[in-house]
Amino acid sequence: SLGSYPDRPGTFTAISSATGKVQRADPNNRNTIMDGNGREAGTIKIYHEDKGYGFIGRHSVSQDIFFHIKEFRKLERGRMPEPGMQVQYSVGLGAKGRDCAKDVTILDVKRREVKSHPASPRVAGGVEESHSGRSQGIVKSLRGKYGFIVEKRSLRKVFFFSKNVATQEPLRIGERVDFVMQSQPTIGIVAEEIRPYLVKDEIYPRDEDRFTEFKSLVNSNVPERTIPIICMKYMCAFLNASGGEIFFGIEDDGKVMGLGLARYQRDTIRKDIDFQVRRFTPTVDPKRYCLSFLKMYQEVCEDLLEMHDRYIVRVSVKPSRDEDFNVYQNSKGEAWIRQDGGVTKMTTCMIYRRMEKAEQVQHAALGTAKELDFLRERVRQLESEKKNREQ
Repeated sequence: SLGSYPDRPGTFTAISSATGKVQRADPNNRNTIMDGNGREAGTIKIYHEDKGYGFIGRHSVSQDIFFHIKEFRKLERGRMPEPGMQVQYSVGLGAKGRDCAKDVTILDVKRREVKSHPASPRVAGGVEESHSGRSQGIVKSLRGKYGFIVEKRSLRKVFFFSKNVATQEPLRIGERVDFVMQSQPTIGIVAEEIRPYLVKDEIYPRDEDRFTEFKSLVNSNVPERTIPIICMKYMCAFLNASGGEIFFGIEDDGKVMGLGLARYQRDTIRKDIDFQVRRFTPTVDPKRYCLSFLKMYQEVCEDLLEMHDRYIVRVSVKPSRDEDFNVYQNSKGEAWIRQDGGVTKMTTCMIYRRMEKAEQVQHAALGTAKELDFLRERVRQLESEKKNREQ
């Protein structure tokens, strides 16, 4: 129903049949329907994430309007602008004197919630399909405490918090991940229970180098016993160098094969590696190493199906934050070091040079401490002489 504003001649009102709210039209443009606060609605057409601006297609007129990410309300910053998103805004003047969108908010339209239903899994050659509600994607960007994943099927960006990563190791850009999509009221679709995974028979994107080592072990009958024995040497070598990673279940040419590991075998690997590292000398900080089991998928008819009880075992050794001149020895009393061609047992000469350098660093630190003490004492003397002169 149409009527006139008593305080503004020439205007008219419209009562929405859907919401029952009174909407007001711009007196200069009868095609522009606004809400009672003078705000317009529109659809985001373009958004440049790297530059932080884009354009909104106005529902009232054919001309688009400019917007900047800083104009989005604080409550909505968890969601990034996307083409096709419905928004509401006020029209104001920008830095160049042109119309731009101010105080932009995302309309609370009905979002498609992804629910997990207990559907019967489809089994094909020992491979079981993942449950509905889970999805796969690739890590697009990392920004400290949050990031974005590109979902495989829809190619849409899915927001996630770093605290929702299910492994101790941080994610890497370009890494394949498996996750659960949940709907949150203010943010929208959020990825949770995020775990990295690999696809069987694909080539791992990194090559073997000083920081990366591949071990196949496909023909091993007892991988739960073989892996801790190999780790005893390679973890010692990475501790004496600058850290690194060992992948069990990947061949030397980078082909991903995976290892069949039941739950009891995975528990045995965890216990044995911890037992071996506790016997290292000097004592190793538990935060410096991490063991993780990467899930395996197999491509069947262009679909990715989860392979149960098949994993890639990844053992990561982090570099020391400070310059570490310790010589780490394993339970057998052997000291190994990582080099480009592999691992090498440290000779007596190498150990002596490292110990000598450690002593030099300690003497330098001791000398610096003595100099600081002398300067502090000198400052106290000067302050005392100053007080005496003033008196």
